[in-house]
Amino acid sequence: MLSIARYPGRNRLSTWTTMMTLLGMILVARAVILLVEQPNGHFIQLIEIGVVFLLMAPWSVQLPSGASWRPAMPLVMISIFILPPTCTAIVAIPGLVVTTARAKGSWWKYPKTFAHVGLGLYSGAVVYRSTLAVLAKNPVATMIAMVSSVVIHLLVNRFISALIVAERTNRSLSAQIRLSLKELHLGYLNSYLIILMAGMLYPSYGSLTFVFAAVAQIGLMRAVSYYSSARQLQQAATIDGLTGVENRSAWEKFTRAQAESPVQGNIIVMDMDSFKLINDQFGHLVGDSVIRDLAQSVHDRLPKRARMFRYGGDEFVIYDTRATPEKLLSSLADGVTAANREWEGKGISVSISVGSATGPDDGKTLSELFSMADARMYEDKHRHRVMLDGLEVGISDTVLGLIAATETRDQYTAGHNLRVAFYALELAKHFRLESQKLKAIFRGSIVHDIGKIGIPDALLNKPGALTVEERQIVEAHPQIGYDMCAPLGFSTDELSVILFHHEKWDGTGYPQGLKEEKIPLVARIVTLADIYDALTSDRAYRDSWSHEAAMKYIVQNSGMLFDPACVNAWLASNKAVPIIERQPAWIRQGGVAQAVARMASN
Repeated sequence: MLSIARYPGRNRLSTWTTMMTLLGMILVARAVILLVEQPNGHFIQLIEIGVVFLLMAPWSVQLPSGASWRPAMPLVMISIFILPPTCTAIVAIPGLVVTTARAKGSWWKYPKTFAHVGLGLYSGAVVYRSTLAVLAKNPVATMIAMVSSVVIHLLVNRFISALIVAERTNRSLSAQIRLSLKELHLGYLNSYLIILMAGMLYPSYGSLTFVFAAVAQIGLMRAVSYYSSARQLQQAATIDGLTGVENRSAWEKFTRAQAESPVQGNIIVMDMDSFKLINDQFGHLVGDSVIRDLAQSVHDRLPKRARMFRYGGDEFVIYDTRATPEKLLSSLADGVTAANREWEGKGISVSISVGSATGPDDGKTLSELFSMADARMYEDKHRHRVMLDGLEVGISDTVLGLIAATETRDQYTAGHNLRVAFYALELAKHFRLESQKLKAIFRGSIVHDIGKIGIPDALLNKPGALTVEERQIVEAHPQIGYDMCAPLGFSTDELSVILFHHEKWDGTGYPQGLKEEKIPLVARIVTLADIYDALTSDRAYRDSWSHEAAMKYIVQNSGMLFDPACVNAWLASNKAVPIIERQPAWIRQGGVAQAVARMASN
């Protein structure tokens, strides 16, 4: 098992934390020397602030990211306005000793905590004094200096806190900073307003200012603590504690609420690949960090109205009624890429399997959509992944099994499927389709004739003309193929290719006699590719045509059999070199199953 401490990212964080600690301890040493040399300078104020902080230091409120908010911390910030910058580095040490001891921290946590608090106070005090030195001394200038110092203290304090927590939790610094910024709440704003008021009152009221600030902070802490507890109780029933997205209980409640309602929306089911392997190799703490970062990275990039649920240990459901499937899948891909970027330097590859479904095409209810998306996700998880001109296409064992069943019956069908897939992809490039549709065209093409499994061999290979009854049997193969593939997780576009690849632009095709743009574009593209390959291939009832004769036939039937836009794009694709001469080697060396096996092994 690989130790967390060996990760390069963690080593860098440890180096930065060590440097921060050394710098802070140098400031502490300087402050002690100054106090020894000038014991009467600011000793009283130092004691007053230190005692108040000591009394309140043990109180804290735990925040979701792992950091703590201590209401006593803003009290010690008064030192920014009344002590020299160097002295601020030690004003909190008595309280920090008590706090660290109560937490049973190791010895090295003491200097780290001293440095954390001291650097924040010192930075704020330097900004306060520097700003006053530049601006004229008047109430407005004083307020500008005080606000500037508080902002700088907040930024420095949050950054160091994020650095320490990121090292402890093995989370990337950038991810922890984002969490730290998200958890800033009104408690911080109100606390800092109290400190600004105390800083303005101190010249007039002296030590009474500390009493005022302490009482106000106690009341604020109780309010924040109560609010945080109440909110956590409310969210516990519906929010996943690790990832922060909605949990399975919330999904089931949402599904029950929508049980009787027709759904028009999109569902994506995503499952992290090799999650068990990550847990086994790196440990469950690292696995939790990976799944949390993946969920948050994806959630941050989804459309605002999208809802994300953690359905299982490494399985999530995304639902949106407005965004297109392409938009959701694009956002999902961006999130996975970002999460993988965070972890690939630590020897962990973050990837997912995905299934999507769209209502009402894939199901009338939310449960039906989920079942379809879940089935497609499992199909995706078991796909053979191949690369085609930079396009990654997955083909499942189920699909390969169906293809093998047709290829063993008819070698023409084996080569035909691959050639149609290649021709259709080349034609589709001219329409600048998104990658999901290109993948659907390829997967739909290699199974577009799958329904011929239900057609007798005698009809498929009959050398003469078919009778009317025989033609009706053969023309049933698109519907047979659709019925076979619909329950297997095929997408809407893939099913459209299977069902409609024999429809004609003028409405004379089959099985439904669709006309013009009522035929899905993916099917119109495959129709042209299908007929071109049929014309240029030897058949049982005729010899193959030449490329030129096939091109002439396609042009003559533009606007009748073929979509004119597809014909124009086809002509452009064949202008330089005929497409039949550009077939890659994987087409000429057997059927789909053999080609996929070869490409997947490369």
